Amino acid sequence: MLKFCRRLRLTEYFADKESEEDDSLVRNKSTFIPNTGRNKCLDDYIENLSNYPLTPIKVNHNLTKGEKSALQNLRNDKSIVIKQADKGGAIVIMDSDYYRIKVEEQLNDSTFYSEIPDNIDHLVKRRMNTVLNKYTTATTEKEYDYLKNFERKTSNFYGLPKIHKSKEIQSAINSQQNEYIKVQKPTDLKLRPIIAGPASPTHRLSNFFRHNFETIV
Repeated sequence: MLKFCRRLRLTEYFADKESEEDDSLVRNKSTFIPNTGRNKCLDDYIENLSNYPLTPIKVNHNLTKGEKSALQNLRNDKSIVIKQADKGGAIVIMDSDYYRIKVEEQLNDSTFYSEIPDNIDHLVKRRMNTVLNKYTTATTEKEYDYLKNFERKTSNFYGLPKIHKSKEIQSAINSQQNEYIKVQKPTDLKLRPIIAGPASPTHRLSNFFRHNFETIV
């Protein structure tokens, strides 16, 4: 309802204004809401609309109580980790200690990984801001605001089990011939590393570069 009322006010506010040209490839989402008092009819309509009683829509779940309870129990079970396989779409349930060991095996490989300071996000953001301030003429005002002003979060690391490359798992599949395969902590299982950083310090810069390069690459 709030979004709809805001859309009404924006439509009225910009109805008699010419649209300004904006070459910005990226921008922060606008939170602008026009003030009341511009159009009495619109104000009265929105007030009546806001006071109108809403009837909640009853949603019929497609799961039984038992199924929902089972999913909740699985979600709360800290002794297991549930991941989708790297390929094929299979669901893999692993012992959490075993999964941690496999993750640490990967991260302890100094050929590809090195330990970084705890405040690395802050350092990266500060360096980015220094570059942005140096090249302000290379971006529009909205692009500059998009690249500089946002909440950041440290990226998460996780691994997807590469069951298609495990000989122990393939042997178990061939011998058990079942929809559900049980293997006791296969020693040759590897994980595909994933860095989930939808709010990392550089994610907006990456998005900005993508928009710039997609027309020429």
